[in-house]
Amino acid sequence: MNPYSAIAQRWGGGEVRRFVEELGTWHDEMAMHQRLVARLGREACSDSCPHVTGRQLWKQARELVGARADELTFLRTSAAPGLPLARE
Repeated sequence: MNPYSAIAQRWGGGEVRRFVEELGTWHDEMAMHQRLVARLGREACSDSCPHVTGRQLWKQARELVGARADELTFLRTSAAPGLPLARE
């Protein structure tokens, strides 16, 4: 089961459901990327790094659902400043 399905149902709205679908795809990419960073270090990050996408998704989450976005723990922590980051 997609870990974000329950969130989409709870928050409702077509725009939120589309966002949650995108978030699910990003989640899988970010999990793989974190394993790569654990093996290779920061060199694994590039301009298309999931950290960069995570920051964009975090901003979008805050715009869509406000403070409820804090429930998206994996996204929030992956988008935190100070993490491996491609040039923004």
